[in-house]
Amino acid sequence: MKKRILVVMVFGIAISAANAAIFNLTVSEDTTVHNGSDTTAWGTYSYIPTANNHWSLGQAVALVKWDLSSFAGATINSVSLKVNALEYDPSNTWEDIYAINGSWDEVSATYENTVDTAGFVGDKLAAAQVFGTGWADLTDRFTLLSSLTDIVRGWVDDSNTNNGFAFYHFSSTPISFAAKEGGSGFVLEIDYIPAPLLEGDANRDGVVSAGDYASVQSNFGNTGVAGIPGDANGDGVVSAGDYASVQANFGSTGSTDVVVPEPGSISLLCLGAIGIIRRNHKDC
Repeated sequence: MKKRILVVMVFGIAISAANAAIFNLTVSEDTTVHNGSDTTAWGTYSYIPTANNHWSLGQAVALVKWDLSSFAGATINSVSLKVNALEYDPSNTWEDIYAINGSWDEVSATYENTVDTAGFVGDKLAAAQVFGTGWADLTDRFTLLSSLTDIVRGWVDDSNTNNGFAFYHFSSTPISFAAKEGGSGFVLEIDYIPAPLLEGDANRDGVVSAGDYASVQSNFGNTGVAGIPGDANGDGVVSAGDYASVQANFGSTGSTDVVVPEPGSISLLCLGAIGIIRRNHKDC
């Protein structure tokens, strides 16, 4: 009997890991700010330059951040950062990436109210190299203070405030990136296990009620990760099927507070279970 329970436990963990999904999350806010034009907001531009003296306007700094609210409760396995470079500097390929401590938005962000404010820019997190134009993966450069995956996990579980990153290039020849207004931008490729979902609970309050119809209506047509607001059936699309899910499950209640083991814990549990199985086998 003990052997059977342990095997089920191991297989149960494997099934949880198999439920992992990958989602490419486009940046939600991106802009550049210039200290030579420190009260100008540049948030609507289709590209984002970083340079030491861009347009003869002094230091140009890129500010980027992502909306991770749809990943609340999810288990983050790994994260990659991908950027689309439009210009690069062959004489200096380095891009320095810093934490942002202060709040900002792309519509009103200027050098004066962001980078020039004491404490707005935090610790240096990485030094990444951009070797040419086109898409590049900067993930393996996040080794100075903590991994990119750990940073995003902190943003998702609210142990760290998500204000995004600041990108600096200390050369007069710019490294420029596509902005979201240009059709592409800074992308986080997130490997994750979705949070448990209560069927029909479009607003994630633990009860399938009239409020879920309203959530479907107000978010109709939106797409994203499983469980975005309005996604009652967990397919990542807010559509007519979500109305049907609310109707079919109306009155249901439940908790989504299910603990899913981290990948490292899964490995340890599997090894421990295998060891016990072997020991029990020897005893037979």
